[in-house]
Amino acid sequence: MVKNKDKKSSKKKIWLILFLIVLIVAIVVGALTFCPCKKGNMKRYDFKITSADGKTEKVSLKLEVADNDEARLTGLMNRKKIPENTGMIFDFEKPDYYSMWMKNTYVPLDMIFMNNDGVVVALANDRQPLTEDYINPCNLAYELSVSDTDPDDKDWNAFFDGCEEIYSKPEKATRYVIEVPAGTIKKAGIEYGDKLSK
Repeated sequence: MVKNKDKKSSKKKIWLILFLIVLIVAIVVGALTFCPCKKGNMKRYDFKITSADGKTEKVSLKLEVADNDEARLTGLMNRKKIPENTGMIFDFEKPDYYSMWMKNTYVPLDMIFMNNDGVVVALANDRQPLTEDYINPCNLAYELSVSDTDPDDKDWNAFFDGCEEIYSKPEKATRYVIEVPAGTIKKAGIEYGDKLSK
């Protein structure tokens, strides 16, 4: 009788240990598979921006590609440093009117908005960290339009209505946005009409 109880007790211990091992393995595999904080797993590709005629290379960039919702939502958030000539390209897959922001972004950035053909349609220089203002082609166009005048002279609603119509047309609608360290646009001399190539 005593021997039977020992056998049953031993079997229970073995099953408990096996269960705990399986549980630990499942937790570790789950954490590695589904952790949204995995860094360094994003694809990086070499890109260049050239003049509109393609004759002058303005800058070569090594960019991480954000081509799914999770990557686009995270962007360059929580990074403390972004080396020169690196950054991220957001591929929204279909041209439309998109806005960016600097929420939880600790490094000043330049943003380059491009259409479906990779042509520059809007430029955002030196966006300051940790702000939640929307950055989009119409806000940028508005900033340019009031830079030499009193901002109170401009009717934002009227301006936006006309602007949104312009940036909804295929040649101006955004498909890609590149985020790079602040100062890149000025240093490289990037202008409207310049073109992206891989």
